[in-house]
Amino acid sequence: MPAIANQATSSEDAPRSRSLWVGELGFDTEEASLVSVFQQIGPLESVRICRDGKTKRSLGYAYVNFQRSEDAHRAAEELNFRKINGKPCRIMIQLRDPKKRQNLRSEDSNVVIKNLPRVDSA
Repeated sequence: MPAIANQATSSEDAPRSRSLWVGELGFDTEEASLVSVFQQIGPLESVRICRDGKTKRSLGYAYVNFQRSEDAHRAAEELNFRKINGKPCRIMIQLRDPKKRQNLRSEDSNVVIKNLPRVDSA
C-alpha cells in the first residue's frame, strides 16, 4: 500500500494537525463507513462528508478529525489509497490556517495526476 508522499509532514506545524482530507470517495459513501475505517486507528472527534448545498449529494470528499494528532498522521500513512466502498481514497493532512498552506515549500506538497493513459511495459 503506497504511503502518503511527504505531504506537509515535514512542516513544523503539521504535527499539531488532527484533521484529514479524504478524497476520491464514492458518491454513495456514508459517514458510518468512514467512522468504521478510521476509528481503527484511534478515537475520532468528527467525520463530515461534504455535500452539495441544494441537492445534498456527496461531493466525493470528507474531513475526518481525530482526537490526537499522532492518530491523524498514522491514518494518513496507513490508510492512504485504501479502498472504501470499493474505491481507493486519497488522504492528506489538512492544514486549516491559510498562511501555513501558503508557506509550504514545493517539496512538502502532493501533486496528483489523474486520468493518464495506461502504458504497458513489455
